[in-house]
Amino acid sequence: MSEVPENQGKYRRRRSSRRKHQSKAVVGWLSHNGLDVLINVLFVVGILFLFDPFRFIVDPDQYTTGLGRWFFHEQGMQSLGGLGLVTAVLIGSIRLRWRINNRQQWWARGCPKCGSSDLSRIHRTWSDRLLGAVGIPLRRYTCRNCHWRGARIDDSRIRS
Repeated sequence: MSEVPENQGKYRRRRSSRRKHQSKAVVGWLSHNGLDVLINVLFVVGILFLFDPFRFIVDPDQYTTGLGRWFFHEQGMQSLGGLGLVTAVLIGSIRLRWRINNRQQWWARGCPKCGSSDLSRIHRTWSDRLLGAVGIPLRRYTCRNCHWRGARIDDSRIRS
């Protein structure tokens, strides 16, 4: 009779618990970033539909009437692509604003390195200006003590 060594059972348990941990991490990541993935997929599909690659693949005589003809040959795919693109941009901008407003490190009053509240304003970058155009009043600061540079949200510019 052959007996299973004692160590072999431990390795099996460890391996299976590792797989469970990895799947929980994937599910956690997907539940946290699922809307962002959906917005990106909608954006890519909208771009794909805008260029209408199926007009070269689908036979024009295959759909003579109905929804298939409209979708493949009468700019139906481009219309849906434009609608998907506009939807992705609108939902994406709302999601971006929500993510930035909930980012606690930008709402802090002092320096994250030394804790000093002696910050002075410096020139913004193009990305700061882009976020300002979306409606997020981001200002760039430098610490006079430790020379840290970073962004903070300007509370005085937020409309109630």
